[in-house]
Amino acid sequence: MGLMGYDAAGIGERELGFGYDKLKDAAAKSKTPFISSNLIDKKSGKTAFKPYVVVKKGGLKVGIFSVLGPKIELPANTGEQLTIDDPIATAQKMVAELRKQSDVVIALTHLGRVEGEDLAAQVPGIDVVVLGHHPGFVAQGRRVNSAITVAMARGSSGSTYAAASPHTSGSAPRLDTTTGTPAAIASTAGIPKPSSNDGSTNRRARS
Repeated sequence: MGLMGYDAAGIGERELGFGYDKLKDAAAKSKTPFISSNLIDKKSGKTAFKPYVVVKKGGLKVGIFSVLGPKIELPANTGEQLTIDDPIATAQKMVAELRKQSDVVIALTHLGRVEGEDLAAQVPGIDVVVLGHHPGFVAQGRRVNSAITVAMARGSSGSTYAAASPHTSGSAPRLDTTTGTPAAIASTAGIPKPSSNDGSTNRRARS
C-alpha cells in the first residue's frame, strides 16, 4: 500500500480474517496507517487502531477517518476482543475533532451504500463519504447534503478508493475520474489541478 501511495487504510471485517493480533502486527509494520474510528478493544476500552489521520495536500490539511457498520460480523473470534461503536455517534465526534485541524474531512465508511449515505445525511461537516461494503460498481457519486458520496467495489468484499487532491474549479467538492478510479476532489481556489498523467500527485485512502 505504501508503494501505491495510500494515505490510510480503513479497516473492514475481512482485514480481521486472520485475527486481531495478526492485523495489529501488520499495522505496526505498515507505512500506511490502518485506521478505524469505531472498532474498540474491549480490554482497554480504546480504539483498536488509529481513529484518524491528517495529511497535507497542496496547502490543504485533509482529515480522514473510518467507520464500520454495527451489524457486521467480526471474523476469527475477534468479536471476543473487539466491539463496534455506533458509526453515527462516532462520525459526529470525529468531525468535531477533525474540523479543528483540517480543511477537508473524508469518511471511509464500511457500511454499505444506504447506511453510508444515511451517515452523510445525518452528520454535517463531512466533505466526502467513501462507500465501502457495497456490492457492484458505482461510478457516479452524488451529493447528500453538503457531502459528496463515492462508491467503488468489486462484489461484497471489494475495496473502495478515494484520492484527495486540490482542485480549482468551483467552491465545493466534486468527483474526478482522471486517475482511473472515482476520486473525491477537494476544491480549493489558488491551487493548480494535478496533471491527469501524473498519478504521483494523488495519494489515496482505502476502505
